[in-house]
Amino acid sequence: MVGDFHAVAREANAVAENSEIVMEMFFSPEGEAGEWHQETGGDAKATAEMKAEFEKYLKLTIDSSNNIAETAGKKNIVETYKSLDEMLQKACFACHSVAREPWPDWPDFMRAAGG
Repeated sequence: MVGDFHAVAREANAVAENSEIVMEMFFSPEGEAGEWHQETGGDAKATAEMKAEFEKYLKLTIDSSNNIAETAGKKNIVETYKSLDEMLQKACFACHSVAREPWPDWPDFMRAAGG
């Protein structure tokens, strides 16, 4: 999508629009966490805390996506990349570091190659 600001804005808007669907995948409209979250053991407080944490990252995703669309609309490639990097760092990677198992470490042969 390099240089295709229209496509970048369209995709960024799609991320923002689909964020509600992502929320429903993890937390049903009935207020229950999805099957993927067994650690709470049905603990309503733990589920509520987890939902609040998830909503925080989802808001960052939506705000960043809107900013990406706005800067792409202005054809500002530097600010568009900065907005994308901010979303990845502060929303995607930050949420996944809290809510997912740690990434596996690089194998020795990858470290030797500079990976």
